[in-house]
Amino acid sequence: MIMALNLLNIFYSNSRLGIDYQAIDELNFLIKEKIINFSENKLAELMEFYKIIDKLKNEEIKEFDYQGGQIRHMSLKILGEKLLRNLNKKSKIENIFHNRYPDLISSDKQIIIECGDTDPNKIIEYFNLSVVKIFILPYPDNESDFLYFYEFTCNKKN
Repeated sequence: MIMALNLLNIFYSNSRLGIDYQAIDELNFLIKEKIINFSENKLAELMEFYKIIDKLKNEEIKEFDYQGGQIRHMSLKILGEKLLRNLNKKSKIENIFHNRYPDLISSDKQIIIECGDTDPNKIIEYFNLSVVKIFILPYPDNESDFLYFYEFTCNKKN
């Protein structure tokens, strides 16, 4: 149950409306059974998130480059893009992938990043489409000095 509560905070970090409890329970089961690996990782200091928001507001960073979502969502996309660069991956923003528009996808289509509130069903859907890693970047918890990202990988048995 503790994991399920953590998953709620990850996938529904901004709003508790429309929670898909069945999807959360299913994902929790897959993690407990070690079918899906799950880890928490530091992404950035919380102040970096707010500095990016200021740059977007001051138009030092152009919003149209990070289309889709409110300014806080765009800030997460910018941090996600930086994360992919640190992994030596080029990224595409809001690019169609099997009738979905992930916030970010690596050019080799192996890593997907979803930002903010995210449908937990996407995890299983993306793994079924041969994605190797999925990162979820939830909205920040202002009680922490850091932003975190959550990595999901699948233990597929071929």
